[in-house]
Amino acid sequence: MTPPPTQVGPIARAARPPVVAAVPAAEPDRRWVLAVVLGALTMLGPFTMDLYLPAFPEVQRDLSASQAGVQLTLTATAIGMGVGQIVVGPLSDAFGRRVPLVLATGLHVVASCAVALAPGIVIVAAARFGQGIGASASAVVTVAIIRDLFGGYRLVRMLASIAMIGGLAPIIAPVLGSQLLLVMSWRGVFWLLAGFGLAIVIACTLVVPETLQAHVQGSPSESRCTPGCASSWLIAPSWVSR
Repeated sequence: MTPPPTQVGPIARAARPPVVAAVPAAEPDRRWVLAVVLGALTMLGPFTMDLYLPAFPEVQRDLSASQAGVQLTLTATAIGMGVGQIVVGPLSDAFGRRVPLVLATGLHVVASCAVALAPGIVIVAAARFGQGIGASASAVVTVAIIRDLFGGYRLVRMLASIAMIGGLAPIIAPVLGSQLLLVMSWRGVFWLLAGFGLAIVIACTLVVPETLQAHVQGSPSESRCTPGCASSWLIAPSWVSR
């Protein structure tokens, strides 16, 4: 008589190590390059917010704007980043990581150019809102990509590195911005941000793989959120403790 198949209990299944298939262990150079690109993505948001802070007085003089109007451009960026995370996160879960990431960062490049060419403070504020939406992908999709690619100790190490970069970037950005103003105008700072964003778009196109598993991709109504998806990071910030 044939014995029944052995049942694997939930404890045994949970003990299995996570599978890291998108970046094989035999490709350490590729993982290193990918880590650099993800680090640059993490810096994009803080640099967008804080790099031009020392230029507030110059912006106010150049555009004949009020102090409140110039400060409104910072508020518009923060609102754009918040709205963008709500939009880009579910899109990256439905259609893959690469396309929303590249499109959002491309929007950041266009918006940075618009700020650099803006004739008035209203256009600056509107373009800064677009910059915030474009930079939001770096906050959501980067963490989702890391959780797609890595597990266990590597996941913890990568998240720690990204958290360290995210903590240092807001400190470095205003200092770097004040030094840049010694050699260029405030508009030059935004041209520099546009170049930085363009470099990230090219790097993402060439280096970052599509990490969302094929069975998760589909229309927004058919997609489901896995533990590594961007929406789960937005809805449940407790991912840090997992």
